[in-house]
Amino acid sequence: MIPNYKQNIASNFFNMDNSCPYGGFIFDKSMDFIESQDW
Repeated sequence: MIPNYKQNIASNFFNMDNSCPYGGFIFDKSMDFIESQDW
């Protein structure tokens, strides 16, 4: 995948973090998942 796509995903999860009480947890787990992918 192109880097922009990966950055957009990270931005979307960051935005979720601002409106969801558990957003921080979701963000941490999602970033772990994203970074583990062989993109």
